Amino acid sequence: MTEGKKIKGDRLKEFYDQTLLCTSCGYCKSVCPAFKGTLWDHNTARSKMVLAYGLLEGEIEVDDSIVQSIFECTTCGDCARRCPSNVKTYEVLMATRQELAEIHCIPENLGSALKNVDAHGNPQGEPASAREEFIPDEAMARIGKGGDVLVFLGCVTSITDMKMTGAIFNILERAGVDYTLLGKKEPCCGFLNSLAGYDSEAFGKKLLEEINNLNPRPKLIVTPCPGCFRTLHHHYPEEGVDLNIEVKHILEFLDQLIDEGKLEVTKKLEGNVLYHDPCDLGRHAEIYEPPRKLLAHFAEVKEFKYNRDESHCCGGGGGLQSTNYDISTIMAMNRLAEANELEADFIVSACPACKAMFSTAAVDFKKETGKKFKVRDLVEIVHKNTKGKE
Repeated sequence: MTEGKKIKGDRLKEFYDQTLLCTSCGYCKSVCPAFKGTLWDHNTARSKMVLAYGLLEGEIEVDDSIVQSIFECTTCGDCARRCPSNVKTYEVLMATRQELAEIHCIPENLGSALKNVDAHGNPQGEPASAREEFIPDEAMARIGKGGDVLVFLGCVTSITDMKMTGAIFNILERAGVDYTLLGKKEPCCGFLNSLAGYDSEAFGKKLLEEINNLNPRPKLIVTPCPGCFRTLHHHYPEEGVDLNIEVKHILEFLDQLIDEGKLEVTKKLEGNVLYHDPCDLGRHAEIYEPPRKLLAHFAEVKEFKYNRDESHCCGGGGGLQSTNYDISTIMAMNRLAEANELEADFIVSACPACKAMFSTAAVDFKKETGKKFKVRDLVEIVHKNTKGKE
């Protein structure tokens, strides 16, 4: 039960002035994908700023409705971009989540996923061996042996996406990359824990330990997951964990392989191709042009109406998929409706969560409208349309 509890305020008080800056103008409503999906004002940033202020002042106590409001958010951050008062809405929201987590007030479904992380090392609750189920034999032989490039698959890719896992290692093999991987010893990066209001320091230390066991020690980490990228590249250093190794999203590395002639483009995509900016790769990591540069090898890149720093979330961000799957699905369907207006054939992104959300929603969208989309990750595009240097 959450009723009757009060936050301590130690984390949120740093942003007290920010809660006062909010004028409740409602500009955040015009871009908030959660609001557009539900038309509920409690999903807007302005409502969350009011709640943060009330919690910090001790004027309101924590109850289920407050927890629901604070966690019904994809943390996409577009409200901060749109805010005329420059309120740090994302920082205030995350500090509020940290306060709630400290007094053990988080949504039940999200709490179950975190228990799975603690018990099994992944939110899905699968055994560690599941991380190796989709790994091809040639990659299995490289587990734990060291190499120039460490492939950090992440929980979503390794456990739930057979096509992505196979594509990654097939590409690296054909390009002659000296790579390695951790297999069942790969730890969860802790990104979901961060989104829930906890830190990810322990996860960083565990990964550092596994990296240090590799001989030779890798010079580069590549990952297909923007959440993993953000955690390894941004969160760990902020929490005092230095992996002492460069981290890249894999799309940047694949583009490098094409530029170096290690991969050769064999064919182009036929049809209208839209690129969707993942929130964690785009707005939070400011990686906008590299995916477009890579995709341009295979197609003329078309744009969503809302793109780059104005891109709308797929619905899978911020832990919302665990907190309120219905709202997540509505957001994905809204994005597909936008793609339908642009007569898209392909929807391409660079995030396993985006791919999963759009793929599921595309089934329902086809039933409702008859329109079929081909949802792909950029890695899959590279895999299907390149060959190694002869």
